[in-house]
Order: sequence, then structure tokens, then C-alpha cells
Amino acid sequence: MGAGLLRHPRIQQVMAWMARDWRGPRYLAWGAAVLALTSLVTVCYYVNAPHPGIDPDSAAYLRQANAILDAGHFVDATRLPGYPTFIALLFLATGRGNLDAVSIAQGVLYVLATLELYAALCLMLRRAWVAALIVAPIAINTHLLSYVRPILSEGLALFLLATLALALVLALRWPRPLALWGVAVALLALFLTRPEWIYLPIPLFACLLTLAWRRGLARRLLPTAILALAVLYGTLGGYVVLNRAQNDCTCVTYISNVNLLGKVMQYRMEREAPPQYAAMTQLVSAHVARGDADPWNVLRENYPPLHRDYFALAGEYSTAIIRAHPVEFVAKSGSVAPEALTTVNPFLPIDHQGPFASFLLAINVAITTLMREMLPFFPLLGAGWLLWMLWWRRKPSVLAEAMGLFALLGGYGLALTIFGGYVYYARLRAPYTPLLLIVVWGSAMLAVLWLGGRALAWWRRRNARAYVRLVR
Repeated sequence: MGAGLLRHPRIQQVMAWMARDWRGPRYLAWGAAVLALTSLVTVCYYVNAPHPGIDPDSAAYLRQANAILDAGHFVDATRLPGYPTFIALLFLATGRGNLDAVSIAQGVLYVLATLELYAALCLMLRRAWVAALIVAPIAINTHLLSYVRPILSEGLALFLLATLALALVLALRWPRPLALWGVAVALLALFLTRPEWIYLPIPLFACLLTLAWRRGLARRLLPTAILALAVLYGTLGGYVVLNRAQNDCTCVTYISNVNLLGKVMQYRMEREAPPQYAAMTQLVSAHVARGDADPWNVLRENYPPLHRDYFALAGEYSTAIIRAHPVEFVAKSGSVAPEALTTVNPFLPIDHQGPFASFLLAINVAITTLMREMLPFFPLLGAGWLLWMLWWRRKPSVLAEAMGLFALLGGYGLALTIFGGYVYYARLRAPYTPLLLIVVWGSAMLAVLWLGGRALAWWRRRNARAYVRLVR
């Protein structure tokens, strides 16, 4: 039976492709190396940190996961259902409350995310060893693993962003309606996990349609893009309606009210509110005056208007300040950008006395140095790739377009971190850090290869001229 199975035409085709791949680009061999490296570092990190980390946010995710299992209650005023559903499914498979299973599953997702990015780079570059070299800082990234190990949504969001990146490359290589639906499904899963990504579909589909127009495919793909956007935002609108009906919260999540207040307090703009918010200004100013910039401490105050409608007053007060002083808000946000890019503080530090400590610490030093030295170049390199992607005289190129889209995803995430986050920048950056690394580290590697190719070509021409003179 085994011999008959091997003679099956499809099996024969796969084996023939594997043989050609081994004689040619060796995608599978380099992919196996990436898989082995990522798995090794992930396993060593998990053994070094034997227990999944817990954060105050973990309790909210677990509470909603239990609500899903007990009552099928997917809609919550605090957290979107993506990550709690992931936890609930694992609890069904492995037992209620099995946090180790959740953490291990997130480690598996990290390995799969690295392979997805390797596959995307192979499709972009057509050179497996270069793809493996570019993805290497992600494969061994102990900083990212420190946010994958705990019971937090960052690990799942990182995987979904890698899935979206691969879907975008597939849509560039084979621009057809089915590929756009793949992008839409990845987007839906992403913004039902992390609310900050709900604004991404419009600019992303606008870029995809612009690229399709240059290939003469815009008319063919436009109906699918419009329908996909309708499905995405129709689903989001339905979620808000259900949140209103079930939780009396007309919002995606009320955490946005807290974040807005946190930004106002961070920038010391609390006294710039319109007069109708005088009581709120006095309350917030009292906290800031004593050096307390935590918005949650304000929300715990005994001020009844603040507690209505899931702290809606905090959001309205903060929005009024930002709208009245947009230039100041943007200017102060600019000073946050370096911190948002360069902060590298792990959620679960490596145990110096634990297993594989010397191996992991050596990797951690290299990764920390790389990220702190190279990520500050992302704004410049990302803008360059975006402009190159959109330049109308450029010849169609999957590499240029994919790098431009990766820059768009990374730049979008960075902008939301800068303008919407007031603390924990390294954690907020974790899901899209692989895309930042691909843009920055990948640009450096491509530049080195291009310069090396030019130098080699010059050396060959020089030797050829010398040989001709010798023969003469």
C-alpha cells in the first residue's frame, strides 16, 4: 500500500518538486533551518521560564473566556473576543484553567509566524538563504518571546499580523479576488483581537487597489475590495450594536477612553479643556500635581459623572483637549517616538540561574543591541519603501510593493503606539516588531548584497580587461 501511495501522481509531483528545490533554491532546506532555530530558542526560553506570566489584563481575558464557555457570551465592553475565544478553545481541548496549554500554544504560533514571514520573503526575493538571513533576528528574538509566553494577546496578534503579511504577498503575486478575501479574513481576525487595527483596512485596500490599477486589474478587483470592506466594517458595526444591547456600551471597547485620558495626563495637557469640563480638570490636575500620571487612579475617584457609560466622560474630556490643541498634541507625540522605537524591556526576563541561561543571555544581548541600534531607522526606511511603492514610474516589483506594504503595517502600528499609548511601549510594539525588523534589517541586508554584487561585477570586469591585455 505504501509503494502504491508513492506512485500516486500528486505524490510524484511533490517529490519531483522537492528534488528540483534541492538542486535549485532549497526553500525547504532553509525553511527547515529556520524552523529548527526558532523551535530551539523558543523551547530553551520556555524551559528557562517554566511558568506563564500573568498580568492584570490576563484576568480580563480569562474572565471573558469563561463567559464564552459558560454562556456563549462573546461580546464584552472591555476586551474583544479574538483572544478570549482562543483561550476558550484551548480550555475545551485541554481542560478548564490550563494556562500552560495556552502559553505553549502561543509558542507554537510564534514558530508558525516566523515560518510565515520566511515564506513571504521567499516569494518576494526568490532566494531562500537571503530570506532565512532576514528572518533570523525574528527566529531568535528573546524579547518577543517574553511577550509570547505570558497570558496576553500579543502572541496571537503577532501571529495574525504575520498571517496578514503573507496574505498580502500572495495577493501581490497572484492578484485575484480570492487573494483579497484572504487579506480580509486576516484583517478581521486581527482587529477582533486588537482594537487598534480597526482603522487599517481602508488605507491598506486603497494601496492594494492602487497597485492593481498599475497592472490594469483595478476594475476586476474593485467590487471584491468594496464587498470585503463592507463585510469587515459591517461585522464591526454589528459588534458595537451587540455591545450596546448586551452591555450598554456603544463602543468597541471602553479602554479607548482610558488611553485618551492617559495621553492627556502624560503630556500635561489636563488644564487645556473647555470650561464645561472644569470639575474634570480639577480632578485630573490634582493627580498630576502630585506626580500621578496613571489614568486608572483618576477613574477610581468617587466622582459619579466619571463612572457613567464606561467612563465616557474621560473620553469626551480628553478628545475635547486634543481637538482644541492638535499641533501641541502632535508635537509632544513626536518626542515619544524614539522611546516607542527603542524601549526593549522584556515582560518575562531571562532567569540568570535557570536552564540555558548563558545561551539565552548571549542571544538577548545581540537582539537587544540590534533592535536599539537599528529600529530608529525605521521611519526613514519605511517612508522610502512607501514612496518607492507608490512612485508611478516604477516598474511592477513584488519586492518593492511588499516592502512598502510591510512599512505601511509597521508605520500604522507605530503611529497608534505613539498617539494612543501612554505606557508599556515595548509591549504595544511587540506584535508588529517583526515587520519593523524586516523593513530595517532586510533593507540593510539587501543593500549589502547589492553593493557586494556591484563590487564583484567591477572586480570581474577589471580582471577581464587585465586578461585581454595579457593575451595581446
